[in-house]
Amino acid sequence: MEVPKKSNTANRLTDDLLINILIRLPAKSLCKFMVISKAWHSLISDAYFRALLPPTMAGLFYHFRNLDPNNGYYKISNEYISIPSCNHGFMDTTLSFLPFLGNFQILDSCNGLLFCRLRGSPSSDIFVCNPVARSWTLLTNIKLPHFNSLFLVFDPKFSLHFKLVRIQTNRGSSCVELEKFSSQTGSWEKFQVPTEPDISFLRHRRRVYLNGIIHMVAGRKHMVAIDLDSMVCRRIEMPMITPLIRNGLLGNSTGSLHYADKRNNKEMNIWMLKDYESGSFLFIGLTF
Repeated sequence: MEVPKKSNTANRLTDDLLINILIRLPAKSLCKFMVISKAWHSLISDAYFRALLPPTMAGLFYHFRNLDPNNGYYKISNEYISIPSCNHGFMDTTLSFLPFLGNFQILDSCNGLLFCRLRGSPSSDIFVCNPVARSWTLLTNIKLPHFNSLFLVFDPKFSLHFKLVRIQTNRGSSCVELEKFSSQTGSWEKFQVPTEPDISFLRHRRRVYLNGIIHMVAGRKHMVAIDLDSMVCRRIEMPMITPLIRNGLLGNSTGSLHYADKRNNKEMNIWMLKDYESGSFLFIGLTF
């Protein structure tokens, strides 16, 4: 006698019904469900599905210098600030799964990934770490004059692969040299990106990666946006001229680019980029 096969109820659900169920689950469950099958992995990884998920922040990784009283040298320490209402207990906030014994420095972060440097490594090794998946990608023998010129770009809404980007300016040239490493190909590419002559790239200023575009403050009057697919660089005029470059800040909130101008110790004007084509900003308000 043939034993009847067990029916899989989930397979009979349409994608719309399944998405309606999955978006109500915590992030920990979604991470587990991605390994059930290729179909579920494809569905949960899809940009449309991820756009439906509510934006949450579990906490913030940071590093600081601490003076070691034993030898008088500064030591880099890594810490994590948790937001209790969003912490589901599935993130290894101590990064104990790494084999590097805490001897690393956090250089950058983007949408949940950490870009780190191994301190004291003779081969100048760097790595990108995923605290949720407890995984890391190690890159060896990166020869650079300083690691501040490298930054991380990652957006899980479009791809599960990350990129490392380095921008090098050349005096008197109408182009900037952009180097890009992709975790998907495991290789570096080099591009010459045409720019306008009066654009400057401020290496140490805050960068925002949004919708495949890197945004950077480039002076008191404008910011620059580089599309990493088309390699087109464009200038966007600031909503107002800031008296000091350090007063202008870029950020990403609710999927839109925001610009804040700090007027003094108590006031900050905030705008949202409303339209890329026209470069128009919407004034959000004044905070105190």
